[in-house]
Amino acid sequence: MRAVLELNGEGLTLNQNLSGREVEILQMISKGSTVKEISTSLFLSEHTRVSHKNNLTHKFAAKKCVDLIVKAISFGFVVI
Repeated sequence: MRAVLELNGEGLTLNQNLSGREVEILQMISKGSTVKEISTSLFLSEHTRVSHKNNLTHKFAAKKCVDLIVKAISFGFVVI
């Protein structure tokens, strides 16, 4: 598991952990993969993939997918 860092007024703090699967999905989302592509590639139901994405947006306190990607890049989970 990898830690998610949260930016607050005092700097970066430890917030939550990501599972290996969440990291995989986060990387695929950041590469522009569609729901169907992610589900097929990782042998997940669409519902499971959507649940992982919802968990990620919550853990990263992201309102939109673009916020999720920007934070994932800033914290080093995704390399561009």
